[in-house]
Amino acid sequence: MSLNLLQCLPDLQRAVYPLSAVENALTFFEKLQLPSGHWGCESGGPMTFCAGIVIAWYVTETAIPDHVATELQAYLATRVNSQDGGWGLHTTGESNICGTTSNYIVMRIAGMSPHHPILIRAREFIHSHGGALYSSVWGKLWMAILGIVDWDIVHPMPAEIWLLPEWVPFHPWRFYVEMRLAGQPMSYLYSTRWRCKETDLIKSLREELVARPYGEIDWERHRTTVSKADYKQCRSRIVDGINWAYVNIWKPYLLPNFIKSRAEDWLRELIDMQARNTYYGGIAAADQPMSTIVTYSRDGAKSSSLTKYVDKIQEFLWMTGDGMLVNSTNGSQSWDTAFIVLGICAAGLHQNERWRRMCVKALQFLDNQQIRDDCPDQEKYYRQQRRGCWTFSNKYQGYAVSDCTAEAIKAIIHLQTTAHYPTLLDDERIFDAVDSMVLYQNSTGGVSAFEARRGSPYLELLNPTEIFTRNMVEHDYPECTSSCVTALALFREHWPQYRTQDIAKFIQRGVEWIKSDQRADGSWYGSWGICYTYGTMFGLEALAAVGETYENSLHAQKACDFLISKQRQDGGWSES
Repeated sequence: MSLNLLQCLPDLQRAVYPLSAVENALTFFEKLQLPSGHWGCESGGPMTFCAGIVIAWYVTETAIPDHVATELQAYLATRVNSQDGGWGLHTTGESNICGTTSNYIVMRIAGMSPHHPILIRAREFIHSHGGALYSSVWGKLWMAILGIVDWDIVHPMPAEIWLLPEWVPFHPWRFYVEMRLAGQPMSYLYSTRWRCKETDLIKSLREELVARPYGEIDWERHRTTVSKADYKQCRSRIVDGINWAYVNIWKPYLLPNFIKSRAEDWLRELIDMQARNTYYGGIAAADQPMSTIVTYSRDGAKSSSLTKYVDKIQEFLWMTGDGMLVNSTNGSQSWDTAFIVLGICAAGLHQNERWRRMCVKALQFLDNQQIRDDCPDQEKYYRQQRRGCWTFSNKYQGYAVSDCTAEAIKAIIHLQTTAHYPTLLDDERIFDAVDSMVLYQNSTGGVSAFEARRGSPYLELLNPTEIFTRNMVEHDYPECTSSCVTALALFREHWPQYRTQDIAKFIQRGVEWIKSDQRADGSWYGSWGICYTYGTMFGLEALAAVGETYENSLHAQKACDFLISKQRQDGGWSES
């Protein structure tokens, strides 16, 4: 049973005017602000991250507290698809083998009996679709780490690719950062074929999920068997050809042991540097548990390095009314706080003394979360300049994001240029943010998220995931482009002499890309929210920043007409 805590929220008078509705909302939000000045928020949705965290606990012999196990079970129980008893890749997704096997394993590790009705139905779904052998590669990888399946069922993740010269167009340093960072521990574990020690639970899971004698399975044949429900992103023939050549020619006959050892050593160094740069928290709940397992396999259960990794896992846990989930990141603190401040400023309420204390606390939080230095040896370890930036969550996570930086800077400028607010960030710190922000613009004029694009879009042909699309390289995003354009437009109003030409060129190219990315119906496709309403909000903000509105811009007219066409009967909007 989930916790049911009293919230002690005040009763407010029903709003008569729009501004009084906003003030009621702020009265509520004021109660949610944490002592640090930020607002905590769920960063959920995906259903695959919980498995990584729980499996990392299990294989590293970390005890799961009873209350955590109970609440994880409670949350997953509420997310079962009622029609078929399975789980999908996200909370509203259709059931598939990867989602169902992963969450089945979580339930068993958390202590649920295989005879529980939830798991009986889940097994029925799994076996009706061919069994766990038909999972996409993400599920097969976790099962190989546990020893439920053999490593031969996993697509190649060659460690030695990390030794290629950096000028090679498919060197991993060119990959999208989350793909690159998850790939490091994946490649290490694949190369070493590490698996946790066999336990009674592992033996039982083999019987429950595979339902065939382990020694009779042709693991290599099942490397490419994927259920239709799982196969969201088709592998290219190029990937299949490379994989065949790797497992049949390169690995058994040509791969020298010293190359394999050098590659594993380099991956360990990359993983260790990642740990130092993120205080052992990783970039997300994908790479962190895998790096935890790598550290356990190398340093042992009693090592100080493993203790630091395991301690950081706590940051991914989030308690809801339905139970405990695993966030995709260690939070969205900086992002949410900046947007809340901007909402307050848009209503003009930051000038009201009633809300000043709340806004000052938020300003102090953003001040504390600015990254003040670059990574040591950033070129060697494939890192982009980050000095002056903000992350999605907090500065300890270490990975700056273009739009998080832009929205934070806008919030800070709005507050610090308003009477009676302290100036916590001096000009040099704001200039640092601008200097790093302009590095995110690509040759197209669009702006990407974590880094400027490093590789060709054709690298998407090498996508091995079977479930994700557009994840091999950075792409241009209307949200990131708009955030940076609007931030720089606001910045130059107050510092018109700083990098005048560079900023003007950035804004011009960014707006040109925004226009080129607009869809025929007037909308923009948002990649970091769902979906067209979200993207169109950002597109219109970028146009407005350069004076293009409904009265004088065809692009703005089309976008407004799109939004009007999606207005619902009650006067509001949903995601479109």
